[in-house]
Amino acid sequence: MTRTVWAVGAVLASVAFALADGQDTQRSTQPIKPTTPDIKAPPAIVLPGPKEIDELVKKPLTADDAARVALLRQESLLIAKAAVQSATGARRSTGAALLPNLAFSSTSTSVNVIKPAPSQGTSPFEFNATTQSLSLQQLLFNFSHSEDLLRQATYMVEAARRAYDMSKNDLVNQVKQAFYTFVQNNSLIDAAQANVRNTQAQLDLAQARLDSGLGAPADVVNAKTQLADAVVALTQARQAAAASCQSLAIVMGLDPRTPLTAAPMSEESPVAEEMNALVDQALKNRPEMAEATAVLKAAQVGLNAARTGAAPSLVFNASFSDAGTSNPLAAIDGSVGVTLSWTFYDSGYTAGKIQQAKAGVTTAQAQLDLTSQSVVGDVALAYLNLRSAEQRETVTTANVAVAQEGVLLAQGRYRAGVTTFLEVITAQTSLFTAQTNDVDAKAAIQQARAALARAVGKPAPAIK
Repeated sequence: MTRTVWAVGAVLASVAFALADGQDTQRSTQPIKPTTPDIKAPPAIVLPGPKEIDELVKKPLTADDAARVALLRQESLLIAKAAVQSATGARRSTGAALLPNLAFSSTSTSVNVIKPAPSQGTSPFEFNATTQSLSLQQLLFNFSHSEDLLRQATYMVEAARRAYDMSKNDLVNQVKQAFYTFVQNNSLIDAAQANVRNTQAQLDLAQARLDSGLGAPADVVNAKTQLADAVVALTQARQAAAASCQSLAIVMGLDPRTPLTAAPMSEESPVAEEMNALVDQALKNRPEMAEATAVLKAAQVGLNAARTGAAPSLVFNASFSDAGTSNPLAAIDGSVGVTLSWTFYDSGYTAGKIQQAKAGVTTAQAQLDLTSQSVVGDVALAYLNLRSAEQRETVTTANVAVAQEGVLLAQGRYRAGVTTFLEVITAQTSLFTAQTNDVDAKAAIQQARAALARAVGKPAPAIK
């Protein structure tokens, strides 16, 4: 028994000596420092702006501010505006056929023969002749042909105006999509900068554990790799933000070099929550629907005008003229009358016009139906995108909190020496991904709301 106790004591003593010797050896061994270059984030690249910056963009802009600037500066709107002017001019010229037509002409002739012909004798001669006339014409009746043409031109003016409104709404949507992309990319810069700070702190932690003899050189190398990836992501986020700033400036009608700053803003939620109510609102308010309806009415009235193209017409005429060789009032004439004209056979010209007009009605009706389907599709897609983005945002916001807690736990476990640095890297990568997804989801909500506002026919913001 005594021998057994002695043997056990000897074993314990040898184990204690070995542990003490190992600790002394660990204290005397210097950690291996990896020879890797330092990683530093480069400064942001700032492009020089134009010599003159628009006064409207020198302050931080909301999405509505950016839309108002575009409505003032974007040259593409001039095309739709010119179409309204052209249609208005066409209506005016068409309506002139229903109004009096007054014409005046004056002719003065002077003849001076210096060397007369032998048959006229030997004396030179001269005479002056003056003729003046004033005429009046007024359409009395042509089976409403001219009235139908005027109504057709009026509907086309309405169609051009609604097309102009549609162009403005489309431009506002384009600006807002570009604006929220710009905001999104700037928020991604913030996330990338936070990722750089976190990976730098984790590198410092790995270096401190290595210096204390508790860490591994591979941890420092992995931390620097993680930091390098974070710096690359930051430079890419900065480049994307700069590109989106240029895109926003272009769609606003500004110099692409114009520096822009976004102010905090959130798009209004749709008034109606149920999609069918939004569809009814869109069918009522969308400019495309009003434009297509006006085009259809113009085609229908044009068909009536084509049917009366060869109908009889009655025109009132009045004229006054005077003439004389020396006295302008030597001969005075005046006339008043009514002219009846009727082309009772035109070799199929009117029939061809009627056929064309019927085809125009069919086309306009089909276009109205297609426009209605397109409007419903726009509302459905925008509604789906909005609800999906809202669902994603709920999950991504919660996931950011979970990922932040995961980073804290991984760093704590690594400090305590109960896990590897790989767990810290994985947790930080998950956090950056969660933050990026959350930024994307929040931007998608604003973009979907803007698209839904356009889909339901919300008018463009008023220009102050």
